[in-house]
Amino acid sequence: VMAFQFQAVGAIGPSLGAVYGVGLAEIGFAIGLYFLPGVVFALPGSAIGARFGDRPVVSFAMVLMAVGAGIMALAGNWTVLLIGQAIAGVGGALLNVLMTKMITDWFQGREIATALAIFTNSWPLGIALSLVALPPLIGIGGAAAGFWLIAVLSAVFAALVFGLYRAPDGGDGPVTRRKPTRAETWAALCSGGVWGFFNAGLAIMFGFGTALLVGEGATLERAALVTSLVVWSTAIVAPFGGMIADRMARPDLLIAGGLIAMAVLTPVTALSGGHWLLFVLVGMASGLIAGVIMSLPGRLLPPPVRSLGMGMFFAVYYVAFVISPPAGGALSDATGSPDAAFWLGGAFQLLALAGLWGYGQAARRIAAAHA
Repeated sequence: VMAFQFQAVGAIGPSLGAVYGVGLAEIGFAIGLYFLPGVVFALPGSAIGARFGDRPVVSFAMVLMAVGAGIMALAGNWTVLLIGQAIAGVGGALLNVLMTKMITDWFQGREIATALAIFTNSWPLGIALSLVALPPLIGIGGAAAGFWLIAVLSAVFAALVFGLYRAPDGGDGPVTRRKPTRAETWAALCSGGVWGFFNAGLAIMFGFGTALLVGEGATLERAALVTSLVVWSTAIVAPFGGMIADRMARPDLLIAGGLIAMAVLTPVTALSGGHWLLFVLVGMASGLIAGVIMSLPGRLLPPPVRSLGMGMFFAVYYVAFVISPPAGGALSDATGSPDAAFWLGGAFQLLALAGLWGYGQAARRIAAAHA
């Protein structure tokens, strides 16, 4: 539901632009605004869950998502729509941090990359469903119909989580905490940079793919369908990527290869005029490495520092991700073409590669300290 809600503004961006009289920069800002609260709530998010419990906080987070979507459905102007997006983003931030922690509780010490790859599949699946389902829906009932659908889905799943979720044995038990070492802090920050810039570059593909294809003469429905190929292919490949990574002695090499491939393929997509095969190839590359990137902090951070480390991981991720859509939109407006956003997306993957190098340096320091 979170991914479905996040992609809603991008999926129906051209229609929102026509209704509210805004350009690609404003649309990009609205997309990024969904993640802006994460910059503030990522660090305290795990502490809030520990204080009140994962289940009630996750349920409350989804209620906030429903309220935000309802405000967007009723918005009479662009400012009110942004307020609704921000409220939904607060819920999304809490949900993101705590759901990752809940998955870690269940699969700690087992095939964590595979588990997190399956978990992260909720993103490509939600985004793809948003790209496919929302454009036809707004053709019938307008943008409000899409936002009302999101509000209902969020409320339903809030009730399901509250009524059905149970923590694993010992998952909510107290953990002795300590201050992380400099190497552990660096590992958390660098892994957050890898995850953040990887997703920032990927967001360019599905955030501006529709605009690229519409500019090439495609209908909104066809443009959304082709753009969704990147997330459908990610969803298909991701579980296999997790299984491969769990069986590799050097899963960082898999990450490096995937990031380099995406750094090349993203701008080539724009140069090709948005050929459908390139959307598929970018999705396959991202699917191979999504789960193992998500597992990076857990591979180095011991339980006494894992909670704080995950907070730092998500704080960096949110900062990197928030700058992506508005930067892509501003470049597109400045150049008069969405092609510029795709070049920026390739650059983001290179920044993720630099973060992976920093993570490797931290890993060596941590290993030396325990030798």
